[in-house]
Amino acid sequence: MFKRRSRKIAAIQAERHQYAAQLLPKILKDLIATSLPEERCDVRELDLLVLDFETTGLDPKKDSVLSIGWVEVNRSVIHLNKAHHLYIHHRNSITSESVKIHHIRPEDLRSEGISKEVAFKLLLHAMVGKIVVAHGTVVEKRFLNEYIQHQFNVSIPPLLWFDTLKIEKYRLQMARHQTDWRLSSLRKNIGLPCYTTHHALNDAISTAELYLAQIHHLFGKDKAPLCILLEASK
Repeated sequence: MFKRRSRKIAAIQAERHQYAAQLLPKILKDLIATSLPEERCDVRELDLLVLDFETTGLDPKKDSVLSIGWVEVNRSVIHLNKAHHLYIHHRNSITSESVKIHHIRPEDLRSEGISKEVAFKLLLHAMVGKIVVAHGTVVEKRFLNEYIQHQFNVSIPPLLWFDTLKIEKYRLQMARHQTDWRLSSLRKNIGLPCYTTHHALNDAISTAELYLAQIHHLFGKDKAPLCILLEASK
């Protein structure tokens, strides 16, 4: 079982070699230039970027990112001085139903919003050399991929991702009694306090705290091998 898991890093490295054969802008080259960690290394020693998007919907072909929040976790310490929250200028009107969910008002985007290009440039630079963490990575991956395809005409580069939603399912071994996989519910179950949800930076910090709690519950004081977290997050 361990040997099967250990091939994940080798597979990503092979994907990176193929990806690098394309004509790439510097930022994408930088994202795949950092050496990958050993599959048996302790994840507590790694640098992470915990990320959250607030969007108008779930389809990147027709929906938009309204705000991005991220925070860095270095050697299992959340660094709030390295946290960022960005509003993205949105040309189209926001529906009332969308506002009810994320509480982002059109005037927020007009007064504080920056261009999508600037926001994603800052994000991509922050991602260099880090494992990316999100709660349910499918949304962040889809919107990142859509932006990179549109901006650079290539797909999202092969990166290392941790998914706290999938890690919790792994931790509970798909316990039948657990049916609510929302970030707030999993935080409550693991003993973390409630935060305001659907705010990109709040959710990024909430996810970072959940991740660290999951590592503690899964491994205690023992080594937390990277390959196990990658397997749980796939």
